[in-house]
Amino acid sequence: MFKRSSILGALAFGASLTIAFGPSPIHAQNADGKDQSRASATLGEIVVTANRREQDISDVQASVEVISQEDLQRYSGATVIEALRDAVGVDARSSGANSDVTIRGQIPNAGTSVLILVDGLPRTAKYGVDNLNLIGVETVERIEVIRGPMSALYGANAAGGVINIITKNPEGTGGDVRVTAGSSLSEDGDGRETLNSGATAFHETGDFSHRVSVDMRHARPFTFDDEIDDALNGIKHYGLAYRGRWQATETDELTLNLEGFKQDDRSTGISGGSTYTRREEETRFFSALSYAGEVGPGYLTAETSYGHTDGSANRAVTVESTDYEEMIAQGRYFLALDDSFGGTHSLLAGSGFTREEIEIDIYSRTGERDSTHVFLQDEWIPADWVSVVAGLRVDHFSDFGTHAVPRVTVGSRGSGLIWRLGYGQAYRAPSVIEQYSEFTRGRFLIRGSEDVEAEESTSYEAALGWRAGRGKIEAIYHYSDIANLIEAVSTSETTAGGLSIIEYQNIAEATIQGIEIAGDYLVFDSLSLSGSYAYLDAEDGDGNRLEDRARHTFKASATYREGPWSATVRGRTMLQYYAPDPNVRGSSPFNSDYATLDLNFGYQVSDRWRVSFGVDNVFDEQVPVNYASNGAIEDPAGRYVYLTTNFSF
Repeated sequence: MFKRSSILGALAFGASLTIAFGPSPIHAQNADGKDQSRASATLGEIVVTANRREQDISDVQASVEVISQEDLQRYSGATVIEALRDAVGVDARSSGANSDVTIRGQIPNAGTSVLILVDGLPRTAKYGVDNLNLIGVETVERIEVIRGPMSALYGANAAGGVINIITKNPEGTGGDVRVTAGSSLSEDGDGRETLNSGATAFHETGDFSHRVSVDMRHARPFTFDDEIDDALNGIKHYGLAYRGRWQATETDELTLNLEGFKQDDRSTGISGGSTYTRREEETRFFSALSYAGEVGPGYLTAETSYGHTDGSANRAVTVESTDYEEMIAQGRYFLALDDSFGGTHSLLAGSGFTREEIEIDIYSRTGERDSTHVFLQDEWIPADWVSVVAGLRVDHFSDFGTHAVPRVTVGSRGSGLIWRLGYGQAYRAPSVIEQYSEFTRGRFLIRGSEDVEAEESTSYEAALGWRAGRGKIEAIYHYSDIANLIEAVSTSETTAGGLSIIEYQNIAEATIQGIEIAGDYLVFDSLSLSGSYAYLDAEDGDGNRLEDRARHTFKASATYREGPWSATVRGRTMLQYYAPDPNVRGSSPFNSDYATLDLNFGYQVSDRWRVSFGVDNVFDEQVPVNYASNGAIEDPAGRYVYLTTNFSF
């Protein structure tokens, strides 16, 4: 538990932020208040997270993709991972109970290089590692994906990028109910019957508005025909969320967020020739209070949050428990200066404090970390067609020192020819697993090192494209030079019981470069197309190819609408995925390919009622054996069919 002095200090710091710093509002909508799909993300769409303030997507100096509510309705609605799989440059995987998301090949050993946020704030989870499978879909309004280093605004763990999940605002009075039933129809196994449901109610009266959401996900285990143990866990997830807002004045508002989540996943495993019950359990609580309003000539937001996770898992027979608490107090202040110093300037200043305590019974000690940060960013618009963004952030951590990272980007604004040049530094904080762990996996004892330092990267980006009223196409080159890579290294030591000892150390360097080509086009009002190609070249300091990455990735989708009907087809192809077979000891890495096709059909029965039918992985393809570190398949398993009904009131 947090020490009383730490809690009081954080609260005092948060109170001071309400006087000193704050950002623009967390949430935004399209200018016309309507949903826009991924394929129509051209002009007029607002994003928030790229520069931590409301901004037209055509003016954002970063590689940004927005997944809208309309996009999300074309999936089964099991997890947000489904939609992220189709995002440009993103490798998003789900193995039932757990998930993994990387951007542009930035894959850490035992931490994360992609910062996962919900309404601009992180959530706690088992082992201190983000798990998007445990974020309820019912509350999600949209997802914003920022590719490239963003540590100059967001701090640690944003070397690959940022994913910010925006939840529904409490507006008006009414609600909606969603129910999805599905099952695997794979020729290689059976199971995975699922029932996902959720409901949201809105109520607004006077200056007060409220939103209550509930989310439930049930799924049976999936088992291959020739196996005894389950390939995918059975799932039981329950979520409850409340969001309340008080519009105190025309310019001042207070927002309260409360969330509760429970996971109880079970499956059959095998150890030493005997079966046992595998478990993944987690109870999570989150609360946040924020203020937003005009203060002086600018706009202030201050927020404080508290999160707690109590979880356990027996991934290697022995039960491993997690007790994780996180407290955040932060704020930012936005100030627009028109016609000053050679053009328009948009200044953003911020400061914050974070306190983390994580206790896991496989760790040699309780992980404790205090961190403070300050940052300043200026967006200078010397002319209507160009802008320059420059920023610097300094973070101090109680356990591994101070890091300062800059970011500079210059690029076009608006439609027509688009171009962008960017430079940024980023870093990844060592996880508590890499610092303090000591646990057994097979024949190995894996332990952390308190001396491990942060991974650091320097990145460059160049983009060129064209944006018009009906579409956009863009080609991007990115390059990252990474130092102090943290890897699990075999030592010459052994335990008294004969286990070989592996230790996390800073030993490696790497370069990651690639090309992304992405576009979307509204052929006519009823037909929209989108697609992307990503090439990735990742090598260590000796020129050896880095594992667990595909060389080529293709993604494409088409959506047709005619009256109340809609149809969507999506395809993903991964070529030259390079990794060893985790089931064969000492296996050398090899290339593999994988492709899948999904279908979704929708019908708007009435203004309030919509039904849809979908088939994921139409051709029942299985992921290559080297695709996951534990040889697991993706969820859903093989061919999967589902039926969804949505009703609003």
